[in-house]
Amino acid sequence: MGSAHQDVLFFVFIGFFILIGLTSLAVLLGFVKNADRKFRQAAVPGFVGAVTTAVIGLFKIAITPAVVPIVVTLLPPPGVALPALKSGKYQYDEVAADNVRVVTKEGAVVPVLGEGNWQVQLSGEVANKPMHLHLQDEDGNWWQAGPFFPNYIRQEIRSGKAVTPISDASWHVPGVALVSAAGPPGVLTAQQQAELKFNNYARRIDDRYGRAFYEWRVFVDEPQKVLDTIAQVDYVLHPTFPNPFQSSRDRGRKFELVTTGWGGFNILITVHYVDGREAKATYFLDLNNGSPAEIQKTTSSSMQLKLEKIQVNADGSVGSTGWLFDVLVDGKRMLHLANRSYDDGRESTKKPSSYGPDSGSWIIGPLNLGRGQTIRIDVKGERSFGHDTATGTATLRANGGPFTVDVANTKDRKKGSFTFYFAPASM
Repeated sequence: MGSAHQDVLFFVFIGFFILIGLTSLAVLLGFVKNADRKFRQAAVPGFVGAVTTAVIGLFKIAITPAVVPIVVTLLPPPGVALPALKSGKYQYDEVAADNVRVVTKEGAVVPVLGEGNWQVQLSGEVANKPMHLHLQDEDGNWWQAGPFFPNYIRQEIRSGKAVTPISDASWHVPGVALVSAAGPPGVLTAQQQAELKFNNYARRIDDRYGRAFYEWRVFVDEPQKVLDTIAQVDYVLHPTFPNPFQSSRDRGRKFELVTTGWGGFNILITVHYVDGREAKATYFLDLNNGSPAEIQKTTSSSMQLKLEKIQVNADGSVGSTGWLFDVLVDGKRMLHLANRSYDDGRESTKKPSSYGPDSGSWIIGPLNLGRGQTIRIDVKGERSFGHDTATGTATLRANGGPFTVDVANTKDRKKGSFTFYFAPASM
């Protein structure tokens, strides 16, 4: 039952008891002369019950939050004159009560010309709905905006096409009408459902804000002959995602969506077929679906790092100075540079000097990084005479490019300061 129907029944109930209370009060005050004895005996509890019910009703009214309308400003495309909009409608998808089907709700909107832009007003009850707007101008042209969640109240419209009306055969949805509604308050209908199997894999990557955080992948779990009939898959995520509207045209990766999050939720899906048809689906993201070898293969890659050169900014003494270095990856030593004399060249050229390997190359790896993963690179150096130290740290991300690590004595850079230059290397 809709919340509006419940509110109507509540106030009918309250009104009934108030009527009883007024009648009871009239009997107690003697205005009803012919009331029988039993009715007079019941007048006192009837009046008390009516007063109690009225207080409950007033309390409910006082604590019920008001639904604040949302005004959405419509911006024309860059370089395009503001069209003369005259009418429009909204549509949005949501998961049906059976958690299997996707249904579409719609209603009318009346564009109103504001300060240089058109505006439409939406009910605050649709603030978390993935909204589409379809608008018509006085010349018969159609414009559209979305998808968007109405908490983003400035939307650029673009050229569109006439929207197919949804059948009136289904029941009207209470409490979903737009404030400036020009048509029915909204209708509910089942969309064509996509007869496809979806699946997801998830793996825990770390903890953030006191919650377990996962990388997850959702995809069309069908054979190639079915994938060949699909052109694009659109995903609508929870509105708390920074970019909740995602699409994939990558048939080779089963139209996958890969991202991160901490909780499961229903994903709304629109499937666009090669022949122009559209169908809807919903899939509940299950973060307990472990990550098999396939997801490891598709979300991680092996790479090598190459230490290209060491720039000496301060060797720590007059003339050359012996140093040895270790390069660690996530705390594990992956490269050892034996004792070698380094010279900053300040006594002669007044410029820092650079050093490469004596022979071969300085290679670190292979390293396995999944999408979104990071690894920590530490460089630790020790002066062969005097035991001064120099340290530095950097973070390497998957698919990252060249980077540097500043390696220096933590107390006095003159006692040792170097710049290590790293770059990805082919395997």
